[in-house]
Amino acid sequence: MSKSTYRLQQQQQQSNVVRHRNECPSFNFTTKQMMDIILPNGVAREISLPVQNLAFENVMFGCLIQIENIQSYVSARISNGHIVCASTKFSYDNDNATSIATVTAVWNKVQFIDRINITLYKCQYLGSHNARADCSICLNLDRIYDCAWCGSQCSHVEQCNEQRSMICPPPRIDLIHPLSGPVQGGTVVTVEGSNLGVNIDEIRDKILIGGYPCHVENFTISVQFTCITQPVQTHFWADVVVGNRAGFTTARDKFLYAVPEVLAASPNSGPQSGGT
Repeated sequence: MSKSTYRLQQQQQQSNVVRHRNECPSFNFTTKQMMDIILPNGVAREISLPVQNLAFENVMFGCLIQIENIQSYVSARISNGHIVCASTKFSYDNDNATSIATVTAVWNKVQFIDRINITLYKCQYLGSHNARADCSICLNLDRIYDCAWCGSQCSHVEQCNEQRSMICPPPRIDLIHPLSGPVQGGTVVTVEGSNLGVNIDEIRDKILIGGYPCHVENFTISVQFTCITQPVQTHFWADVVVGNRAGFTTARDKFLYAVPEVLAASPNSGPQSGGT
């Protein structure tokens, strides 16, 4: 080998040396893009990962996917500056609404390129409260989840086996507290249940206690609200009625509008200076 040929090979080898860390192959995400990688549980998806500084030729790319300490390998391709992991179903077994998975891009199956966390989710748990499916919560989820109310549960649109509904069932009332208050009104009544509205406007004029409007104040989507009773003419046991777009529900328990009666006071004396 001539000296000139040897020098040329050395120069070529030196030119291929990665001199700085920022020259290494790596993902090229913005912060927002990293936050946006969310995938539905059990639905086949490709993952497209923007990559920079790829200088490999004639190598095999792939993705190592780790979910709940179980690792699997899927093939990948290069397309428009992205490593695209082949379509696969990302599934986790626990009963949490979300779970974190790790995706590692590799070449020749073992050579590391970069790693990123992604979020997996289950509509059935995102659209529930206290382990009970709730239509109003489901329909109020961010559209990025593509969750829908199907039959009697919240499901991803691609997993719906029944007709999707955009109107929830009438309210369900589980708890009313307190169950009595003075005829003068002003009692703050708390109602808990499900399908109590996707927003306060849906139920604002549909809360009646004994036929009298109960002014809604605090509202938690679908599961709880408080309202303030109005003055009434006489004492009586009153029906509690809650409505939404689908209709009205009357609670099993009744609310007593009562006439306050002072039975005793203690102590019955005190100093003229006050403060008792």
